[in-house]
Amino acid sequence: MKKIFLVCILCFFLSPSVWAQKPKIETPEPVAENGSSQDTSKKVEEGKTPQDTIHLEVTRSDDSSSYITRSISVIDQEEIQNSTALYVPDLLKSKAGIVVTKTEDNPKGMSVDIRGFGESGRTNVLVLVDGRRTNQIDLSGTDWAAIPLSIIDRIEIIRGPSAVLYGDNAAGGVINIVTKKIEPGIHAKAETEIGLHKYKRNGGTVSAATDWARGSFHFENTQDGGWRTNTDYWANDWFGKLGVGPFYGAGLDLTAGFHKDRYGMPGALFMNDIESIGRRGSTHSQDRGWTEETFFTADPKWSFELGKNGFELSAFNSFRRRQSKGSSVSTWGDWETIHHIDTYEFQPKIQWTYRLTDWLASKMTTGIDLFSAQDSIRSGNRAPGQDEVHITKKSLGVYILETLTFWDKLLLNLGFRGAWTNYWFNQTAALTNRDTASMRDPAFDFGIGFRYNERSIAYFDISRSFRTPTTEEFYQNTYISWTGPVAGGLNSGLKQQQEMNYELGIRDNTYKPLQVAMNVFLADIKDELYYDPLTFANSNYISPTRRYGFEMESSLKLFEKRWFNIKPFFNLTVQKPYFKGGDYANKIIPFVPEFKYATGFVAEPVKGFTVSAELNHLSSRFAISDPTNNAAKVKAYTTVDLKARYHWRWVTAWASLTNLFDMKYSEYAGYSSGTNQVGYYPAQGRGFVSGLSLEY
Repeated sequence: MKKIFLVCILCFFLSPSVWAQKPKIETPEPVAENGSSQDTSKKVEEGKTPQDTIHLEVTRSDDSSSYITRSISVIDQEEIQNSTALYVPDLLKSKAGIVVTKTEDNPKGMSVDIRGFGESGRTNVLVLVDGRRTNQIDLSGTDWAAIPLSIIDRIEIIRGPSAVLYGDNAAGGVINIVTKKIEPGIHAKAETEIGLHKYKRNGGTVSAATDWARGSFHFENTQDGGWRTNTDYWANDWFGKLGVGPFYGAGLDLTAGFHKDRYGMPGALFMNDIESIGRRGSTHSQDRGWTEETFFTADPKWSFELGKNGFELSAFNSFRRRQSKGSSVSTWGDWETIHHIDTYEFQPKIQWTYRLTDWLASKMTTGIDLFSAQDSIRSGNRAPGQDEVHITKKSLGVYILETLTFWDKLLLNLGFRGAWTNYWFNQTAALTNRDTASMRDPAFDFGIGFRYNERSIAYFDISRSFRTPTTEEFYQNTYISWTGPVAGGLNSGLKQQQEMNYELGIRDNTYKPLQVAMNVFLADIKDELYYDPLTFANSNYISPTRRYGFEMESSLKLFEKRWFNIKPFFNLTVQKPYFKGGDYANKIIPFVPEFKYATGFVAEPVKGFTVSAELNHLSSRFAISDPTNNAAKVKAYTTVDLKARYHWRWVTAWASLTNLFDMKYSEYAGYSSGTNQVGYYPAQGRGFVSGLSLEY
């Protein structure tokens, strides 16, 4: 069967009808911050890029969507406005291959998993904001609370390993969040939302732009009383952008942001707890947390041409300072864990677009990624002898990406990365210990694609990826378990995770109103990093793990030229992640649903008024920390969300209902081997939010 399939593909590529016409070869045009086009490279032959072509920044080379030999999705501004989402992960839950989980209905308890990593999903998905890494070097992953939904223009998603592009944390995929561009002129916007359980959000944005300078500033405050006991949430967010240029092709973009929050941590409920205090109760009513985060970025760029070759030089810089504290109360006393993390990254890059012949074009991107972070951790019960450790992680990555385009139909994408990572551990209290660790990791990507029309492509991709251990996987500070305080220490035998991925897919837009993307994938992972519930330690699984599946996303635009519009969609994921051997041979990897789908529509019965509906279904799955698959599965659930929105001139009003049928379910659950029970985090019941914005 495989041989027949390969022969069919080969015959299709070699068919005379496929190569009968000689189309014009084009290279994508990057878009400037102010929205104008910058000619960073000359087209091989004159021609126009289709107006509906999307250029993706997540590829690090501003590729057109029809030139990418990977599984991708884009959430645009229209989809954001018609969504019931209050926080970024809410936007992602309907996409194929992505599972969103919550411990609370605020962003502090949210995590995102791509392609079936389950409990370790947050460390295997890289999240960027305008190219800035948001993942922490510890197990916490991305703090979604520090990314306000109001500043986002679109979200770009790559499913599957992307270590060649970004190195660490990209084993499952990459999510790049692109903030709003600054429009020419002076603009101002004020926005307010209110909802059940004392939810409210107030914010505003001002911006101004000329031909050579632009700037914007955004502030918002969010408060939520919480659905469960001790799920209250409060946050302030500031975000600003400043840009100058281009002057003779050179420009500079600066961003800065500040986030501060306070929140409760209600903890899990066993079934006997739910029976006694209800789904909205908490057995950890005094556990609290807080976070402060500040960041700055600077991105100088220079685009120029030499003959018929186009060049773009850039040197992205980012600094982030993050402080967080979590405190819990138990029978062993008050316990605090405090993190202070400073992160710096420097990413010089050069892109070279050139013509080899009339029928062959090339675009090469190469660069260096320098990363340095230090985490100072203190944990204990405020008594003498509490645990203190200082951990430093530094990495160097060198990469090269080459895209060859033959006759503007056949694409060949080649990429390679070499990465070197070093750790330093300095434990100064409770135990005294100094140690180091180092790792070297190669990654490659090979993709071939065939563009059978301007907006459609069939592709095949092979890639090798890796993930290095987080600092908390390498080093476990003293912590509280169900048996009491457990002394931490260095896990010196831990190795990096290595992955091979194979993907075959198609994105079709032959009939312009209909968009369909489908792919099948298979991933084998060696030395997968996981938490062993029997030893209470992070370990490498001794045998390979495997994931394979099918993903589909489809949407249809009906009556787009008429006075009313209807846009239905349907997304589907079928996957199987399992242990191939070892102690858990043929067992399903916990907390990964084998089936999920989302469907819905957006209708515009009259101009300016939209009604949207979305249904999400997630199949049953085993709880966190249940690799033996012995405990009862977490039940499947289906939710329905509705939203109505009206826009007239400078006024927009909206109202949304979430979990319309008041479904009782849990999005997160963990198995406790000590008590032989499953702890559940009940999800919120029916929700209601309304809002109003005024824009100048």
